[in-house]
Amino acid sequence: MNNRFYKSRDPANPWPGRIYIGPAKTDMERDRKRISYFAFDGPEGSPIAKLKSAYVNGLAIVDGLRRKREETEATRRFTPLGVTEALGEVALTDSLPALRRAWTAVEKVKADIAAKASSLTLAKPSDEQRKEQEEIRSAMRAMTPAGRDEFLKQNRQNPVVASAIAGAIPALSGLHHSAHQNIVAEQLEREHGETIAELRDLEEVVRVAEKVTTLARDELRETIGCGREIFEQIAKVAEANNGELPFRVETITINGQDQEICRVYDMNARIWRDASADEIQRAA
Repeated sequence: MNNRFYKSRDPANPWPGRIYIGPAKTDMERDRKRISYFAFDGPEGSPIAKLKSAYVNGLAIVDGLRRKREETEATRRFTPLGVTEALGEVALTDSLPALRRAWTAVEKVKADIAAKASSLTLAKPSDEQRKEQEEIRSAMRAMTPAGRDEFLKQNRQNPVVASAIAGAIPALSGLHHSAHQNIVAEQLEREHGETIAELRDLEEVVRVAEKVTTLARDELRETIGCGREIFEQIAKVAEANNGELPFRVETITINGQDQEICRVYDMNARIWRDASADEIQRAA
């Protein structure tokens, strides 16, 4: 693998992950549930580290709810409907919000990649270069379509000609919009090749993490054992605000002393309640 973020397999420190996100009985299910190991690495705080965390958390969330189902069924105190209801409550308050946060982390890296790619611009020419580019475009406009096509075929790899074409609107070189766009992309590659290559490598890592955080949602539904309509009703509440409950700090007076307490809005019960230690840490 040529990806710069690739990490060689080390038996002492194996890649996280597995081949399938969950149990599959048929070839069609195996194809649908197939994922990849996370064979990449990066320093703490880097996009790779964030994607790895989302990937690992996505699998842990799926496995945690599956274990909860096994534990609930093992008590033999619940009917099949009771098991589904118990798991639905866990999904509402824990699994789905956590998965939404993992998915949001992946989407944030995707957005950062798109923003960086869109910020890449062509170098501004000097006055002398601008004059030369204007002459090249003027000459191209004066050519017949066939002559222009032949000229482009012979000079497409010439950075001076390419920059002249890419540095102005298509009409000024007499080219069709699609041909002009291709040349702009090629010129950006010449000027920002290393950055573009790094973004492509990062996009490959994104796809690995994104597949897990996407498939995990359906895996949770299967584990709960409910239909899509009921699941979406649960998910709508659990995933609100990207999996984060509304949070606020209130000041109350106890024995004449002002104290701050953290409160979260429980969207299921529709009440403000005291935040747990984990919720406080996430909001910090």
